[in-house]
Amino acid sequence: MIHYKYINSKISNILLTIFIIFPKIDLIPIPGYWQGIRVENIIIFLFAFSFIFKSNFVVNFRHQNFQYKNFYYFFLYLFFSNLIGLTSGLDVKFLIIIRLIEYIFYLFLIDSLTINRKFLTDLLFIFLILNLFIVILQLNDIVGSFSSLGYTSPNHEINNRALGLLGGSWELSIISSLSYIFIFKNEKSKMKIFIIFFISAFLVIVSQSKTQTIVFIFVVTSLLISSKQYAALFIMAFSSVFVFLSFDVVVFNKIKDLDLIYLYKLTYNAFVLDIIPAREQLENHYVNLSYWYRLNFWATLNQEFKTNIATMLFGTGFTRVYVESFHIRILFSSGIIGVLYLLFLIRNINPLFLITFLIAGLTLDLFMSLKIYLLTLIIIKNNFYEKKIIN
Repeated sequence: MIHYKYINSKISNILLTIFIIFPKIDLIPIPGYWQGIRVENIIIFLFAFSFIFKSNFVVNFRHQNFQYKNFYYFFLYLFFSNLIGLTSGLDVKFLIIIRLIEYIFYLFLIDSLTINRKFLTDLLFIFLILNLFIVILQLNDIVGSFSSLGYTSPNHEINNRALGLLGGSWELSIISSLSYIFIFKNEKSKMKIFIIFFISAFLVIVSQSKTQTIVFIFVVTSLLISSKQYAALFIMAFSSVFVFLSFDVVVFNKIKDLDLIYLYKLTYNAFVLDIIPAREQLENHYVNLSYWYRLNFWATLNQEFKTNIATMLFGTGFTRVYVESFHIRILFSSGIIGVLYLLFLIRNINPLFLITFLIAGLTLDLFMSLKIYLLTLIIIKNNFYEKKIIN
C-alpha cells in the first residue's frame, strides 16, 4: 500500500509557482540536445528518489485514492510499445523514455500537492498578466525569449511570433486557453473574467497559430453557452466577426484563407495513396506550407508504423522527439490497440477538455510540452484544498 504524505500548502504553492511561471532556463546542458537539465527536472528527481524509497510503489501499487490512474496505465502501455519498436529494429529515443518515467512521477507529485483553488486562480491570473507584459516588450523588440534553444535575442527568427514566458508561440496560445478555462470556472469576479478574456484573446492572436486560435474561440463559446451567458456570447460573436472582417490580423487572414477540402485531399493522398505534391505544386504557400512540411514528416513516420503487424497493432514507440501532432503521436507511438485502449481510459473525461485537446492536438504534439502537461494535471485535479488560506 502506498502511504505518501500530502505536501503542505506552502511548499505546494512554491512548486506551483515554479511549474507555471518559471521560464525554460537550462541549469546543466545535455550534449546533442537543445534542452538541458532544468529546475523542474531536479525537483522531480528529488521527489522520485523520496517516493521510491518511502513507498515501494514498484512492488506494491495499490493506492486507492490516486486520481491519475488512467494516465498511469496508458504510460505503462507505452513502455510495451517502445519494446515493440526496439525489437522491430526502429530507432527508439531513450531520452523520451526517460521523459516518460519523469512524467509518471509528475502524476504522483501533482496528486500529492495541497492546492488551494483560489491560490491557483490568482496564480494563473498573474501568469497571464506577466505574459501580456513580456509579449508587449517582445513585439517591440525590447526583450527576447526563453525557448528550448535557451535565451534568444529579439532579432532571432524564433521571435517572429510572440512567446511570452513560454517555450513557443503554440505553447503560449494553448496555455492561455487552458488558464482561461480554469479562471472562468473558478473566479467569482466577473470583472476579472472580463479582463482575462481580453488578455487571453490578445495572447492567442499574437501567437499567430491558426489551430489554437480556433481552439480559443471554441473554448470561449462553450463556456458562455454552458453558463447561459447568451448576451455575452452574442456580443463576442458580433465583435469577432467585425474584427475578423475589418482588420488586417495575420492569424485571421490565414484562417480566412483555409481550404479544408484541399487539406483533406493532401492528407488523404499522403496517408492512403502515398502521394505528396512537390513544394512547387502546393497551393497557397502562405497558408499551407507548414502543413506540407508536417505531411512529409508524417509520411516517414507512417513507413515506420507499417514496419510489421506488431508495430501497427501496438505502435513503434518513441522514434522521434516531436511529431507535430497529438493524434499522430498516439496512433504511431501506441498503435491501433493503444488508440482503442486510450479511448476506453478517457471515456469519462470532461467533453470541454476532450474537444479542446482534440482540436489543439491536430498540429501540436500537445503533451510533449511539460508546461502543457503539468497545467493539464493541475487544472483537472479533483482534490483541491478548499479551506481558505490563512495569512
